[in-house]
Amino acid sequence: MTTSDARRRRNGLPPEFARFPMRMVLAATAARVFAHPRAGLARLTDLGLLHRVATGFCVAVPDDHVGTDWMPGLETAAAGIAVAA
Repeated sequence: MTTSDARRRRNGLPPEFARFPMRMVLAATAARVFAHPRAGLARLTDLGLLHRVATGFCVAVPDDHVGTDWMPGLETAAAGIAVAA
């Protein structure tokens, strides 16, 4: 990973997303942060900062797992969806 990639990843995740319960981000709540939420979520997913777990639901990747192939467990993802919905 280059220095510019690390800088983009470090500065890319809005702090509001890290404060959501279980770090679960709803596409509908992304409109509070982004003028164009679909493009913003796609960019964060491409950078490895978010992982899409279901239609309209993304989870923020833990800071120590950014850049890896991390995925939440099934039970964890289901609990996050239940809390966020």
